Amino acid sequence: MKVLFKIIILMSFAYSSSLSFNGFGVENTRIDPAANGLGNSILFSGRPDGVVQSAMSTLHKSLLTKIHIANNFNQLSVLDVTNSMHAISSIDFSFPFRKTHSISIGLSPKTRTDFNISQPQFEFISGGEESDPIAMKHSYNYSGGISNLYVGLSSGYIDNVDIGLKWNILFGNLFADITTNTYTFNYNGNNCISDADGSYANDACIGSNPSSSSILNNTYNFNGHSFTFDGRSEIDSHEIAVSISIDGPLTVVKSIVNNSLSGEDDLESIDKFSIGNFSCGYKFESQVGSGVIMELQKNLSTYNTFSNQLFQTNEPSSISIHGGVYRQFESSRMGFWNYLTLRGGFMLKQINYDAYSVQDNAVTIGFGLKFLNNTNEIDISLSSGIRRTEDEIYPDEKYINVNFGISSGDTWFKKIRRK
Repeated sequence: MKVLFKIIILMSFAYSSSLSFNGFGVENTRIDPAANGLGNSILFSGRPDGVVQSAMSTLHKSLLTKIHIANNFNQLSVLDVTNSMHAISSIDFSFPFRKTHSISIGLSPKTRTDFNISQPQFEFISGGEESDPIAMKHSYNYSGGISNLYVGLSSGYIDNVDIGLKWNILFGNLFADITTNTYTFNYNGNNCISDADGSYANDACIGSNPSSSSILNNTYNFNGHSFTFDGRSEIDSHEIAVSISIDGPLTVVKSIVNNSLSGEDDLESIDKFSIGNFSCGYKFESQVGSGVIMELQKNLSTYNTFSNQLFQTNEPSSISIHGGVYRQFESSRMGFWNYLTLRGGFMLKQINYDAYSVQDNAVTIGFGLKFLNNTNEIDISLSSGIRRTEDEIYPDEKYINVNFGISSGDTWFKKIRRK
């Protein structure tokens, strides 16, 4: 199956990235476009108030009740074939209480899969005295993934120390449909001309329409949870931040339907807790509103004991270095806009599979605008990069990601004094 996966990826017209593909799809990390503009950071955003949607410890810094929506446009080019996808990345609702605390509720994909691939060449089964030869082709259709519904608490109760805790509820379905078309040989066809030695070119003799088809529908159902802890400390112009996620029990039920006939359900589960992701970073911000960040991210493969993963490709581990700079411009007079933020950065990432590794390098730029008395914000980021590996069977992947997010806030639960 792994060999088949390598072959069909090269000829597919619509697919997800094969060089960042984990066991149940492609990981979704683009929750905050402002942080994406800083080299795909998850700990820093460069915002004037310091809020980072992907870091729970910062949400209490805003005194507004806010709703945040982010979406992503992705364009992937492999062997001069380009595929594009546009999808929502996250929806988040947060509100403060007791001045130094905030509660957040949100929904985002943890993994996402949406592609179609077709086998480029026929497979042949030779005939005999009592049976004719047949040819087969397979096509694959994948959609869905793991969703993440989260509830979080942010607190700045301790001076110069911010902490955040997020409970992630993992659920969802992934659909994998495999269609097998069977073709017979027609040696009397116009294209079926024998060679000089009396042999035939098999592809030319195959009937144009399949003689039979079979459909195998696989459905993966997910149920589990994880926790994310993050904290940061700020002294003068310096800030240090740390984040760690703990993957908890996860259950996967695989249901099989073959030509509309139900098969057996296959149940697999992991009951232990393990470290899933770890990140640490440093930020320096000057008094004039400019800053620089450096960040290290490490992703550990915690679900590799599952045998039922797509194409038997286990979740990879990865390590990456992220850097970025930003500059804030404050409006000198009252008006429509309040702050303008420009961002730029880079990412150097290595993705480690069982048999090979992938280098994923990218540069990023970003733009942010706060307006209407600092209650609303628009953030846009662009990431351009290339993934490559020493395994010659995998071609280089060039990609462009455009992330757009909008936040809108208001003051709720405000106490009004009555005389």
